[in-house]
Amino acid sequence: GEEQADVAMQERRRREWSGRTAASEKKLRAMVAMSQEKRVNRIKKQAERIERELNKDSYKRMIVRFNEVFNSNLGEFMTQLMSDADGRYHTHLSNLCTRLDYNGFVTQSMGL
Repeated sequence: GEEQADVAMQERRRREWSGRTAASEKKLRAMVAMSQEKRVNRIKKQAERIERELNKDSYKRMIVRFNEVFNSNLGEFMTQLMSDADGRYHTHLSNLCTRLDYNGFVTQSMGL
């Protein structure tokens, strides 16, 4: 039953393994090496393309502009939030202010 099936499976595996020739093993290794080389070249090209994009003046200007807009919007939001949080019935807003600016970095960096 089971023992015969195991023996048959082991015999089948042994035949499959012994059926491989040195030439087919060499061919398989060459295919793997070529595939790895293609992958390395593809990654290298992608990295070079990304580096070129990151060094363009247009990208640098976009990041500076994004930073300015973000800081402006954040400052306006925090100012509005703080002014609304002063009310007696707006404890949830006060709690939100504390959580958003837990270490005082935002208010200090924006001069609020």
